[in-house]
Amino acid sequence: MSAPTPAKARGSKSELPIHRACALFPDMPTDEYKELVADIKANGCHVPVVLYDGVILDGRHRWKACAELKIDCPTVNWKPKKGQSPTEYAVALNMHRRHLSAGQRAAIRADAIPLIRAEKAKVSNETSGDTLTAAAKSAGVSRATMARADKRRREDPEAHEAAKRGEKPKKSSGPPPARKPKPKPVLDGLGFEAKHPKLREAIESAGELRQLVIDIIKCRTRVRNFCKAGSEATRCVHHQTVDTDLKNAFIHLKFAMPFTICGYCGGQKRGCKACDGSGWVTEKIFKMTPRDMQAAVKRKLAEQSGSKAE
Repeated sequence: MSAPTPAKARGSKSELPIHRACALFPDMPTDEYKELVADIKANGCHVPVVLYDGVILDGRHRWKACAELKIDCPTVNWKPKKGQSPTEYAVALNMHRRHLSAGQRAAIRADAIPLIRAEKAKVSNETSGDTLTAAAKSAGVSRATMARADKRRREDPEAHEAAKRGEKPKKSSGPPPARKPKPKPVLDGLGFEAKHPKLREAIESAGELRQLVIDIIKCRTRVRNFCKAGSEATRCVHHQTVDTDLKNAFIHLKFAMPFTICGYCGGQKRGCKACDGSGWVTEKIFKMTPRDMQAAVKRKLAEQSGSKAE
């Protein structure tokens, strides 16, 4: 960063435009500005105002105070080296000079990002420009804080301006966001929560199988009603045979439903022949399991759920 070149003192009665980088920072509080005016009146202005191409790059409050006091304000001209950005220079001067919170520094530095990128691209054809990492370092904040400030600048200008003033974000006046309902526990055939991963997966994916069972029940009812109607079309329908076939299909599918963890291995052994290593069994197999093993399964499930086994 090149040092400013001294320039001839100019009468502060003339008005000079303010560089957009200088305007990134909020105005000095009234009480601090009054102290600055009083100090310059008593001791004079010893810190020159930095100019760049005829605009104020740094020191707009000193310039204003000198204008009010009708005294000359010393100035210096800043000349950048190759690839330097005036906005980057102004931000570096003021970022830690002011009493700014971390949120204010991040918000102001976020405003400077597109300016620095445009200036660097203009003088050096640099396409990458200012990065979030570099911005965070110069603002003295984390990269995550810098990223949030840059996102707020782009998506919520009102909140961004409030952050620059040091104000806390206002709570939304609208209704609070709806809470996501807690997922219902997946229960096994014994009424306990299915915590075994393979059993839970099997029960969750058995929806179509349940629907098939329901459809067969409805189909049996429709066949019975159709045959009871006694129409000519029922003459060649063997009602009992059809009903028996549907009943067998119902039993087969119903007893193929995942029921609970295996009583033989407790859902732990991969080589278990009763559950084929899946860790869960159907209702038919569970009922064929010795009673002491059934009781052991119920106790285990009861302990996991924190309830008492019946």
